[in-house]
Amino acid sequence: MPRGSLPNVLLAGLSALLAGAGVATGCALTLAVIDIYLAGHGQATLGRPWIDGAFIHMSRADAILLPVSLSSALVVGWAVWRSARA
Repeated sequence: MPRGSLPNVLLAGLSALLAGAGVATGCALTLAVIDIYLAGHGQATLGRPWIDGAFIHMSRADAILLPVSLSSALVVGWAVWRSARA
């Protein structure tokens, strides 16, 4: 098949999507364990609103989860795209 054919593009997209979802799930579980630990020791939890105004409701956990998920999806998508072009 020629470079950049539709199956290669679909493979890259599907791999990036699955990697993003997998890393997001692992990150969410890790953040949940940290949050339970902090709550158990009387500290402020990660799920407490951090930015709360103008229709934006974001916690520290959201601020951690978003870039981790996006960056993992981008890295895997780039890696699959590069290997599909070789």
